[in-house]
Amino acid sequence: MNVANPVLTNPVFRQAIVKGIDRAKLVTLGPAGLRPSSAVVPPGVPGAVDDPCGSPCAYDPAAAKALVAQAFPGGGVPTVDVDTDDDPADVALANAVQASLVAIGVPANVVVKPFAEYQRFVTTGQQQLFRTGWVGMAPSPGSYLDPLFRSNSLDNLTALASASVDTRLGTARATKDDAARVAQYQALEKDVLALWPVVPLGSYVASVRLSARVEHYVQRLDGTFDALQVQVGSS
Repeated sequence: MNVANPVLTNPVFRQAIVKGIDRAKLVTLGPAGLRPSSAVVPPGVPGAVDDPCGSPCAYDPAAAKALVAQAFPGGGVPTVDVDTDDDPADVALANAVQASLVAIGVPANVVVKPFAEYQRFVTTGQQQLFRTGWVGMAPSPGSYLDPLFRSNSLDNLTALASASVDTRLGTARATKDDAARVAQYQALEKDVLALWPVVPLGSYVASVRLSARVEHYVQRLDGTFDALQVQVGSS
């Protein structure tokens, strides 16, 4: 979510949106291999947590309706634009998000743009609720949290600007002890999600089928493996 857009500046409203979207249902509409996820750091990255947000991000339409009423006690709930490119699968996801929002009392429109135009649009600051993704090939949680949420990062499309987040990102990055650094990033991911800048949807799962004769196979984050370590036994 673009938290700087006037429609989405209210954090209670953003939490309502997060809790009002059923990610388990949405991923069934997406490409094959997509599974629900409530995390920012991709699975497989050292230090990744399966559900860093927990119950505050869990799908709960009744709680979402109550949060909408809390955010706008006098009514006048603003209309949210669900921005998407024109790929049919992405449009289907956007339509499902729209239906989820309407169900919790949030007016919503699906705004479809050609892919190239959409790519430019999400960098203009005019976007509202939009779809984006990232690839989990770096072995540190900071490789995702820093570019996505540091205030002056060019990749910070949510426009989240927090001096505390910036300071903690810098502290974690400078921490030499691996375990301590990972723990700091884990706590930071949880706290960033509690600011409601994103609606985590899902992550892709890579599957590999191996013969029982194969030993010492360890897959890397990028899908490759160390061929020098793999052994193949005789049948």
